[in-house]
Amino acid sequence: FSIGLVKLNMDGSPKLDMNGNTQLTYTNDEIESFSRAWTGFNLQSRRGNIEDFYANHIDPMKINADWRDRFPKTDTTGGYIGDKYPLCTDFPSKSFLRKGAKYRLLGSSNLPELMEDPPKFKNNEDIEKFVLDEASSLRSLLCNKSQAGICNFKNIVTLESNLDCSSMECDVDTVRVVKVDTGIFYEFVSPPCVTFPFYDNPVKISWYSGEFPMMCADPKLPVAGAGCCKPNMNVDLSTINSKYSGERMSFTTAQARCGAISENVCTKIDETTGQRIYSRRYFWNADSCNLQVKIRRDGSLTIVHKPNNSPQRVEHVSLGNQNFFKVQWEQGGNYPTVGNDCNGICEVLSEGACLCNTAVLEDAVFES
Repeated sequence: FSIGLVKLNMDGSPKLDMNGNTQLTYTNDEIESFSRAWTGFNLQSRRGNIEDFYANHIDPMKINADWRDRFPKTDTTGGYIGDKYPLCTDFPSKSFLRKGAKYRLLGSSNLPELMEDPPKFKNNEDIEKFVLDEASSLRSLLCNKSQAGICNFKNIVTLESNLDCSSMECDVDTVRVVKVDTGIFYEFVSPPCVTFPFYDNPVKISWYSGEFPMMCADPKLPVAGAGCCKPNMNVDLSTINSKYSGERMSFTTAQARCGAISENVCTKIDETTGQRIYSRRYFWNADSCNLQVKIRRDGSLTIVHKPNNSPQRVEHVSLGNQNFFKVQWEQGGNYPTVGNDCNGICEVLSEGACLCNTAVLEDAVFES
């Protein structure tokens, strides 16, 4: 850090606490928290116009989502990294057609660069691509036709006004990569936003088969696909109901998709029809999921997901995970510990921590 060791007043004098001691700008807790923000980076793929034969040390590194620390990170001011950014759940419907939406040119590749799709998606003719139709206002903007009727594709396109949806655009919550013309693709650049680790009415999500670990998700976010099951079936054989390969949608949209074909969102998924490589993402399950916290003696905690009827959980939210982070406790730091028998409301774990259920309460920060 290069911010100095002691907090200063505007006149340069040291800030003092109520006991007359200088206030530190950061501690090891902040160093540990900031270091977690630098996880998940990996080298970009090699390209032919550089002389480094073994690795790409020129282009900015990319983030591997599977290696990324997903938990809240405190800053040096008593808040969290990401404070003052909008909530992802607050974005309006069809934000990919709203003023300010940004698209970047991918060229002939249909693989996104700022998101992650299976490598086998690349230029695979069996992949269902999101193709913009001729009547699409978004296609017209991205094509940017000249007077001669030829598209002049720009590297970056930002919407200067809201656009009306056309055809399949009206049926989806969001897009990833859109096909504008033969061999020309654009990637939708999702705007920066934050997601809360705790939310109302968590819903279980799973992969294409019940043999894989499961977790919870916020039903308001487009983070999983629609896996539909016929009513009263003994085996939950899921049918993928997507407008394009790799589509994500909210839980409400998934329910509508399944209802449109007289099926229901699967309570659990034993198997999924179709080619598996095209369905390797999470799907909504019409089943509950409990958000819990594991609290250590020092007040730090980690998040535990408890999907209903699911013995296997995704590792980073499993009961055994050790991804503890610092939180700001109210009521003078009164929190459950094994020393007070977890306040009698939580489960005492043998590792010396409390396992507690959670509930979300929202209060206005200020009044107009």
